[in-house]
Amino acid sequence: DKEDEVVQSRIFSDDEEEELHEDEMLKPATYLPDQRVFAKDGEGVYEATVLRVALRPSKKNPKQTHEWNYYVHYLGWNSRWDKWLVESDLLGDTPEARALAEVERQKVKEAEKERKAKKEEKERIKLERKIKRQQALAAKKEAAEKAKEEALAQMTFSKKTYLQD
Repeated sequence: DKEDEVVQSRIFSDDEEEELHEDEMLKPATYLPDQRVFAKDGEGVYEATVLRVALRPSKKNPKQTHEWNYYVHYLGWNSRWDKWLVESDLLGDTPEARALAEVERQKVKEAEKERKAKKEEKERIKLERKIKRQQALAAKKEAAEKAKEEALAQMTFSKKTYLQD
């Protein structure tokens, strides 16, 4: 998947790039390789580093034929999560972006706590049910043992009564 994306990107000569800037009023890339950014991913915003920048055919903006794409690495994540993003999915390294990322990080922590609590509750209920089943089984065994003892006692009593007659 990543290889396909790389093949689709194209390096333009200076003349071609200049022509694109003139024709489409394409601004220069906002972010550069090795620059720290905050990248949107689904619901979250995560700290990342720009690894590569490429001018590629636009998929989201019908008014432009090309747009800047950024290959980013999410800090602290495995490189298999690295991916291409469009500029609108990136935020500069600003106090506001850091605050937003912190809020998102807290949301993820809270969601993880909630998930863990639900899992523990499920395990507790499962254990309670297992204990109840074991208690019921033990009660059945005890009742069967008692019935067996009573039957044996009754047979012994009947045998003694028979022998006395």
